[in-house]
Amino acid sequence: MGRPKENLGKRFWSKVNIKGKDECWEWNAYKFPNKYGCFKMNGLSIGAHRVAFVLSGGVVAAEKPYVLHHCDNPSCCNPAHLFAGSPRDNMIDMKNKKRERHVCGEKTWLSKLKEHEVKEIINLRGKVSQRKIARMYGVSYSSIYLIQIRKNWRHVCV
Repeated sequence: MGRPKENLGKRFWSKVNIKGKDECWEWNAYKFPNKYGCFKMNGLSIGAHRVAFVLSGGVVAAEKPYVLHHCDNPSCCNPAHLFAGSPRDNMIDMKNKKRERHVCGEKTWLSKLKEHEVKEIINLRGKVSQRKIARMYGVSYSSIYLIQIRKNWRHVCV
C-alpha cells in the first residue's frame, strides 16, 4: 500500500540544512549532475530550489519561469537567495556571474567538420566550386558558403 502521505513541506525541508537567514541552505539529498538539488514529487523530479521558492510563497509565472540564485550556489534552497526571472534574466545573470559557456567549432555535438577540414575549405575558395566542396565534406552548400565568407568558424585561423 506504500507509505502514508506526509506533509510535503515537512518532507522537503527535512532534506535542507537550514542555517542563518543570510547563509546558503544546502540541499542534502540527491543532486542532478549539474549540482542542483532534486526533489521527487508526484513521480516528477523537480529542482529543489524551485520547490523551496514556491513553498516560501514565491510565484513562478509564464513571463518569469526561472528560479535564479543571488548566491550562485545551485544546491542552495534559502528562499532569501532565490528570485523569479525570465529566460533573458537568466542569461544576463549567467553572464554577470561569468558562467557563460560558449562552445564553438568541433567541440559542439552537432559539428560534422574538424578544424583542419575548415582550413582546407577556406583555402579552396575560388579554386573549387562550393557545391563540389560541400559534396567532398558531406555538408550543405550553405555551410561551405558561410565558412568561406567567414560568417561561421571565424575562430579558425588560416
